Amino acid sequence: MRLNHSDNRNFVTTVLLAGMISLTTVSNAENNRENLAGTPPLSLQVSARPEAASSGHTPVYLFSLYCALGRCSLNMLVLNRCQTREGGMNAFVPEIHDWSTWSGSLKVAATSDHSLEVTIFQATHESLPARLVYEYSRNSQGDTKGTVLGFEASGFVNLETFPDSLEYFSLIPIQGESASLSLECPVLLNGISQSNPKRVSK
Repeated sequence: MRLNHSDNRNFVTTVLLAGMISLTTVSNAENNRENLAGTPPLSLQVSARPEAASSGHTPVYLFSLYCALGRCSLNMLVLNRCQTREGGMNAFVPEIHDWSTWSGSLKVAATSDHSLEVTIFQATHESLPARLVYEYSRNSQGDTKGTVLGFEASGFVNLETFPDSLEYFSLIPIQGESASLSLECPVLLNGISQSNPKRVSK
């Protein structure tokens, strides 16, 4: 098949755009790695709650950030997000969400010696970003664990209304280095059904 001049130009343009997108993706990953390359291994934990207080049960968000060798992962555990379950019972199921720089779902930038700006993508193709800002101090020289001194989080998608409507909410840190919090909503745990149990034969 022969390409005329117009087709050939469109083909070249498509190839160049694809190459630019690929280079941009690689460049972003490399820039992120270079930004954190000089940062010693770091572990940060902080708890937060929605900024806008709602009536009823308040969800609690526990964030664990780990960075080493220029790579980072973020874990978010959600507790007390109470919902009406089958039979009319109010309960919550613990939720775990994970992001990482190597999967492309997380970006981390060291904005100073004691601050990080974290971006998580809540959907594919780097869409629905949420932003987290950490201010921290290291507990001791050579210790990977740090103490969070300041924390901001915004741009989280309200999963109770999504995808019917796209609403966002922000989080604020729970005050107190070691806070004790009573959860008002019962936790719903998945176990093994007692009806017709199946035994694994050896």
